[in-house]
Amino acid sequence: MKFFKILAIFSLFSIQTNAFFAQNFNSDSKYSGLELSERLFAELEKTNSGEAKKLPLSTAVFENFPYNIQLEFPAQDNPAQKTFVIALTQEDAWNKIDFVKELFDFVSENKFEFDVNFIFTAGDIRRIPGNEKTMGTEIFCQTMEGAQNLHALLLDFSATKKTRVTPGAEKNISPLYLTRPLCSSLDGESVDYRISGDIFISLYNLGILKSDARLSAFLSRDIPAVMLSMLSEKESYDEETSAIKNFLLDVRLPESGNWSRHYIPVKVHSRLFWITEGQTLTAITIFIALCIFILSDFEFIFRKKSRRLVKLKESALKSTYLIFLTAALITASLFLGQILIAAFQKAGTRNIALLFIIKTSVPFFILSLIYPLEIRIHKNLLPYIYEYILSLSALLNVFIFTSLDISLFFLFAFEFLILTLSRPAKRTAFLYVFMAIFFLPFVPLLYSILIYSDARKIFELVFCALDKNIFMGFALVPLGLLWLRILARVNSKARSTKSAVAYYLVACTASIVGIAVLSVFSISMLNRIFFKNVERNRPLARVEESSENTFSSVSILDSEYYGGKIRSIEISSEKIPERYAIFVQGESENPIYFSIYETSRENDRTEFLLPENPPQNLTVTYTPDFSDNSIITVEAYFLNGNPNQAKKEIFSFKAEGGEISEVRDEF
Repeated sequence: MKFFKILAIFSLFSIQTNAFFAQNFNSDSKYSGLELSERLFAELEKTNSGEAKKLPLSTAVFENFPYNIQLEFPAQDNPAQKTFVIALTQEDAWNKIDFVKELFDFVSENKFEFDVNFIFTAGDIRRIPGNEKTMGTEIFCQTMEGAQNLHALLLDFSATKKTRVTPGAEKNISPLYLTRPLCSSLDGESVDYRISGDIFISLYNLGILKSDARLSAFLSRDIPAVMLSMLSEKESYDEETSAIKNFLLDVRLPESGNWSRHYIPVKVHSRLFWITEGQTLTAITIFIALCIFILSDFEFIFRKKSRRLVKLKESALKSTYLIFLTAALITASLFLGQILIAAFQKAGTRNIALLFIIKTSVPFFILSLIYPLEIRIHKNLLPYIYEYILSLSALLNVFIFTSLDISLFFLFAFEFLILTLSRPAKRTAFLYVFMAIFFLPFVPLLYSILIYSDARKIFELVFCALDKNIFMGFALVPLGLLWLRILARVNSKARSTKSAVAYYLVACTASIVGIAVLSVFSISMLNRIFFKNVERNRPLARVEESSENTFSSVSILDSEYYGGKIRSIEISSEKIPERYAIFVQGESENPIYFSIYETSRENDRTEFLLPENPPQNLTVTYTPDFSDNSIITVEAYFLNGNPNQAKKEIFSFKAEGGEISEVRDEF
């Protein structure tokens, strides 16, 4: 232990840099990196409000890197030790310093039943992809993980069309006791805002909607939090400031564990209603009672009269296997659809909505092709049987998807109601109308997915694994059975199997043409109406690998210290770097025996966790594993005068038997 203490002290003093401040300016002459942290900290000290503290991003010396800043406003009486955190990035705090100071004054002048801490995080706004593990919010939440009675409001200025409330991230939902008072405060100040996900915020639980990395850092650690995004370009934030003040006065922080995650915001005109988890459970109970009443006509099976009805019921019961057979057939068809759209994608088709429509259309082509075989196997299969299994499949979906997420109950209950109302319809034209009405409940669902999901999330729905295709298959079963019912209706008009097949082929072709026209129209409407509401993300710089290392140089030196080996990686840059990444890949499971820097292992490589905006000159030391057979890779990233283009320089070294040599073209 004495050796490691001496080694830690030695390493601490050996990590020195020639440039104490990493001055980094962009084209807008805004500060970033360490200089931004230093200037913001100095500005906060002038406010005489609260107590400002520096929170390092690295477990080693943090003077060379940016750091988080915390400003504390303790409550006079806080027996429950509740803490409310207001989090902003340092870039937003610096650019909107008057907005921040007004909140300071308000908090210092009012009494709350909880402590109020402002946290200004560094490294959250990345200009090049990667390095998510060492952002300021992530590190702050790591230090607070497991803390009791901690709650948070995250603020930023990333909205471009409307002020936005984000109530979830990465399979987590913000608690209702934070979301509802925040929205009420915005309504009270007449702020024009939207809720990400709209009525389908439950899609956050399923990991479908786009997640904010900062909010995810809180929610993934069971720290209750909600996010408010204000317009990026606005002269005054008086309404938003007043709304935040009212929110702080109105919010009631419960004890830990009281966290309602299943609720639905419903906006009618300008008024917002909230369907809580308890109300949903009540609706489910009423729905079950209603279903029992609807299905109670099975009592006629036990009556001696109406033998024809009894036979129909018996045939219907025996045909329930068609639900699962159709689900399996649709699931297999979806996989075939993925193969088809992969070919379309290679041919140059990039419209994700078109690819999704093609994929979901394949099952109906397959059902249409197989139906003549169904005619030969079940010549006496009547439309009534399809009516029954159609309602049963819709009822089955209610319970399947409600078990997946309770908030989806209303969507599939509405679907069940529509399909139940379609049972008396006999004319083919009416069945087509109900088939169109069937899509109505899914329009807001598709809208939420298209508006609030990023391309990667939608891509995962189009090219998905078996489990998602199975759920999608069951979701399409009622529609597939409705299509079979239409075909059965066509068949009932024909006198022979041959004429039925011919008639069905003509009707099927006409229907497919109609669906194709409707799909093209739908895509056009999506592009014109829906996609114009999508808020585009700030693009990250595209990284290009450099063939020559012109901006930086790396050298590795070994030294002996009390019988142990200390390896120093010295990085020197002529230009201000955006990021350094250091990887060690060795024969052992952990090629780094000791280091004062935190590390992360992924696959067979161990990475030093270095914050963004490092100094130009940096030395990292560590003790290698005793085998000392490893490959050391250093990556240096620079914004090469273009905010949309970054340059990566790579250095590779091989350590073998105490000898270190640089490797060319190894990676």
